[in-house]
Amino acid sequence: MTSITLGWTAEGLVRLTFYLQTITSLKLVAILSNMAFIAYAILISATPILVLHLLLLPLNLFRLFQIFHPNHQVQKSPLDPAELSLLVPFMQPVWMREGEHLFRQGEKADEIFLVLNGEVKLVKANTSLGKDQLLGVMGHFTQQARRIDSAICMTAVEVASITRDKLRQAMQQESAISEMLLCSVAERAKQTV
Repeated sequence: MTSITLGWTAEGLVRLTFYLQTITSLKLVAILSNMAFIAYAILISATPILVLHLLLLPLNLFRLFQIFHPNHQVQKSPLDPAELSLLVPFMQPVWMREGEHLFRQGEKADEIFLVLNGEVKLVKANTSLGKDQLLGVMGHFTQQARRIDSAICMTAVEVASITRDKLRQAMQQESAISEMLLCSVAERAKQTV
């Protein structure tokens, strides 16, 4: 199958989702479109499309799983500190005081943060995050690249930040980073359910 055919197939699957009336069929077709777009992005070397659909695929799979197993609770799997350390060479340290906003809902999401020390609260999600937790990943990968929550420092906090450009560079050099970010997004999505 040529890349053009694959691209139009993926586009057609996305368009089809707008006509579906049941959530199960919607999720199934969305999963197929994610897989088609992943293949298409690999063929044409389109990293943004690849990252987007690598992030959306597990979310759609998880939602489909929830439809068939609504009471199933998946245990939280913490991120591997060894994988987190792959990001550090690309990051810059940031120190914040207690009560300061790391970011606010609606702001441009141009950085991802790794908590090194301290505690940060996501206001809307009513979740506190600490050492070795990533912040700002979901907003970073939304279409509008806007923050979907506000983050307030509950203590003095040391974080490491990585910009969009540095993140792309890190993902190209270390393939494990993409998988780690995908796991982080899936975990955060699961927590908000």
